[in-house]
Amino acid sequence: MNKIISVQTLHEELNKKGYICDVTFASRVATCIHAKPTSGAFLYGPAGTGKSYLPQIMAEVLKRKMFFHQCSAGTREDDLLMRIFPSENTRSGVEILYGKVYQAAVASNDEPVILVFDEWDKTRPSADGYMLDFLQYGRLSIPGDEIKANLNNMIIFFTANDEREFSEALLRRFPKIDLAPLPSRLIKTALEITHKEHVNIPNVIALYQRCLIADMPKPATIQELRQLLDAIDFLGKGSDWNDLVYQYITKTDENHELLIRAEGKSLDSLEHENGDGREINPGAYNDYKNEDDSDNSVRAMPKLANFQKFNSDFSTDGEFPADEKIYGIFNMDIPSYSGVNDLASEIPDNPRFPAWAEVIGNKIIMRKPLPIHQYDMYLRICKRSDKDTVLGEMMLKYDDCSIEEVRRLIFRKYDVHKSSKQEIIARKHIKGGQKDDCFDLRWTPKGGLEIVAPVSNIGANNLYDALRMNGRHNMLDAGDRVCTIGGKLDTYVIPINLTYSGYRINDNVGSIMLKSLKNHKGYCEMVSRDISSSAHLGSGIASASKHGKYTSYNGVNTISGKGIIIKHVEGSSSCGEFIRVTITSLPNIDLFRIALMWFESIPLYQCFKADTRDIASKLVKSGWKPSRHESSALISKCSRYKCLLVFDHVIFWRTFYTSDYDGVSTITLRANIKSTLTELRRLRRRFEQN
Repeated sequence: MNKIISVQTLHEELNKKGYICDVTFASRVATCIHAKPTSGAFLYGPAGTGKSYLPQIMAEVLKRKMFFHQCSAGTREDDLLMRIFPSENTRSGVEILYGKVYQAAVASNDEPVILVFDEWDKTRPSADGYMLDFLQYGRLSIPGDEIKANLNNMIIFFTANDEREFSEALLRRFPKIDLAPLPSRLIKTALEITHKEHVNIPNVIALYQRCLIADMPKPATIQELRQLLDAIDFLGKGSDWNDLVYQYITKTDENHELLIRAEGKSLDSLEHENGDGREINPGAYNDYKNEDDSDNSVRAMPKLANFQKFNSDFSTDGEFPADEKIYGIFNMDIPSYSGVNDLASEIPDNPRFPAWAEVIGNKIIMRKPLPIHQYDMYLRICKRSDKDTVLGEMMLKYDDCSIEEVRRLIFRKYDVHKSSKQEIIARKHIKGGQKDDCFDLRWTPKGGLEIVAPVSNIGANNLYDALRMNGRHNMLDAGDRVCTIGGKLDTYVIPINLTYSGYRINDNVGSIMLKSLKNHKGYCEMVSRDISSSAHLGSGIASASKHGKYTSYNGVNTISGKGIIIKHVEGSSSCGEFIRVTITSLPNIDLFRIALMWFESIPLYQCFKADTRDIASKLVKSGWKPSRHESSALISKCSRYKCLLVFDHVIFWRTFYTSDYDGVSTITLRANIKSTLTELRRLRRRFEQN
């Protein structure tokens, strides 16, 4: 049985899958697929209007198997059911191959199907009468057999270019849908899906309308117009409108001449006027007739910004660099430019140079790679657009990546194009994406890991999976890290999990995040959102301010003393309330005790590159023991110090707990912290690799 689908749902699904249409067209299709006794329609229209594409999309929307019969000149009735070919593999010397109609009829008894007769007007006129019994009763007769189709499980489409008239009896069996070239407003909608805010969309729509009034045999298709925009993007200032229109749209001298003649026509008229000129005039495509949708259009009103002369133009002239110092390139449009500006810590002097990028023509190029631990900035640029299409590409870089990490990362997930100790190149295609949707990877001993990622929603949604090592480990896992000021992820903040006893750190925090701790040159930098009482916090800040320098600016309260900085950041829409402590040397003990009261535990740590295999064996010989909870962790003989091995890096730390120092004198606490810092420095001097 045909499952009922509403007009609104069908309209949304068709457009979502790339078949651009309005509600009126969707309503025509919806009524046809629910018609009795047989569902379907005759689809009439010139080439390029989507006749053959519609059944294909309907099969996807309705989740039906499609049987497609391509008719050719002189197709006979017998050709629809079977073809007989000579064969050396059969006793009779011939082989029977059943046609799509036969296959669809058989399959309809088990599942819903769609049957398509493409270009039915190429068949012999006698084929019309042959189909009448099948369309009315589902019967197919072949020598020695009769097949009965389940018409309740079938939707049948006939497409035609009007090469011959159909018999009146056949036409009465099915409704008819005329497919005409799309109105300009739908062409505009389709182009904005893939080329949102492209500056040449108005010109391309004007070109489309000129093609219509030129009476070309085939109107410009959406695919051709998109290809034209892509070519303009690729060539930039080197684009030649006349050549590109011939290459992608007109394609013959006759069509090109028809288009040239139509340049002087009024867009309100479809009549032809003669014109001269061997080249088309680009100026004829600056204006297009706006076709408002009476149901959905919004009347345009003058903008106050125009009256006040808000001018957002700026020069983008510049030479496109020929060197290799390009780490990102994507279209220059408002979402992309806004996303790049999000990377900037300061407002640039010249709008052409936001952050570490440069605007050249209609492209934005990145002059530096984005550190992979700041991947949130990549996500922010991708999410600036609501499209799934690729806006461009940018490079994410991980300098400290070891060859062991790369091997685990690409194992059984990436297509490896090159592999050696000097260089690894691999590619991961995005599941469910287009052919070119992928992550390209390169690793070298000096350059580390470089990933070229697509700047698009599909890229943002698949980055985490691209960096997954196996079911439990992911390079980007952040554990209980939290956001700092402005919502920016700060990888130098110690994962709070580091202080938990019995917590498997390597299973919950990615190697990228753990290794990034070495970028903090002090002994601790951590954040907590676990603020149980505002009153408790307020009294603590008041008390802490007596022991250090106190400042307050824009919702950030800072107390600093020798070797320690405490920041209290008030809540905002982008980032909730939290406290952050930074320890760079032997800290002011009074401030350390107050911070310890807020955090309940504070780890003092050192992270650096090392030969982890050598460290493990030497530590065990000196009395350290493997952790019961973490296979890559060790605990010192006195149980105060812990060690975590992260591929070619190591983290040593000791955690101070509030409960251990209640009632302990300042002198004792200071001595314990001092001895800890001394031991961490000693371990670093002993094991760090230069």
